[in-house]
Amino acid sequence: MKKNTKTIAYVATIILLAQLGIADAESTKVVTPSQVVQDCKAYDIEVQIDNMESNLKRLRAAYTPSGAGLGGGPWAITYRLSIAPLFSDIQQKADDFQIANEQMNNEYLYYDNAYKYWLLSQTARYKLENLSLSQHERDMTKKKLELGLASQTELLQAEISVNNAQSDFDKINLQKQNQMYQINQTMGSAADTPLNVDSEDLSFLSADELNVDQTLINLYQTHRSLESLKALLEANQKAQSIAAGQTDINVPAQNLIDYYNLEIEEAQLKLKQQRQRLEIASRSYLEQAKTLESAIKLDQDNVEKVKKVYDNSVKTFELGMITYSEMESVRMKLLATNLQLSSDQKDYLTLKEKLKLFKSGALFTIL
Repeated sequence: MKKNTKTIAYVATIILLAQLGIADAESTKVVTPSQVVQDCKAYDIEVQIDNMESNLKRLRAAYTPSGAGLGGGPWAITYRLSIAPLFSDIQQKADDFQIANEQMNNEYLYYDNAYKYWLLSQTARYKLENLSLSQHERDMTKKKLELGLASQTELLQAEISVNNAQSDFDKINLQKQNQMYQINQTMGSAADTPLNVDSEDLSFLSADELNVDQTLINLYQTHRSLESLKALLEANQKAQSIAAGQTDINVPAQNLIDYYNLEIEEAQLKLKQQRQRLEIASRSYLEQAKTLESAIKLDQDNVEKVKKVYDNSVKTFELGMITYSEMESVRMKLLATNLQLSSDQKDYLTLKEKLKLFKSGALFTIL
């Protein structure tokens, strides 16, 4: 019986996709670069808003009291008394958000600086530990040399390693001091005031806090960046209703209805655009949190494993079963693993503060 080569190829493809970890290959949208460009040109909200705005500028000039031909007729009076007040506080809402957002961005920078100092402190701690271990290794090597179990070259290597460890510790300590001076001054304290930034909240976000759908529902209802846009949409809807009932023969009601339809459409696009920005930011922050949580757990596991490997390497070096260089290599791996753990923890701590401020209404230019 002749096998269907197309069927075989299809099955092979499915198996390959499964091996690559793609659970649902059919749900993945496959497009060409040209399709991406065409869809972006058709659906890019920014472009749609820009196109509408050029037309609306002309219509606004025609249908607002400052526009030509309105004079002091019935529509001009209706606009000034009933419609203009609808829009009076929208700019104020936008300005209030701008001020609040700057304050929240500054708060995030303060957190970021605090956790940078925390990371420098952790780095200094591990580099001091590395210095202590290198000194212990040097002392071991001296004793082994005296017993004829180590070479002069190995002792020189050990002494060089101590010097390098001391230099690394001194350099990071200097960075830590400089950061301390800056933070103290910002806090209003004397620059040289000893400072210890202690973080006890190394806990991970809960599953509910990482739920993107629930996060978006809450943001769409409460995020401060949407307030002025919601108010703009509501004002245009009310303005259209008022305009539909006006009787100025020089400004036909249908023309006003059509004009406000465009204003409503643009306001809806702006609201949709901002919601899209909130969605992108939410997904980015929450995925970062999940990735960092996984990385931290792996880092912690690696630290425990490398510690055991190092302890074993010290014992085998004492027995003359490995060289000094091999033992030093494991110690440096231990240092690097501890530093990676601290770095990922710092990023997670900072991200938690950014996410908290974001959910409180902040926007950040860098995700």
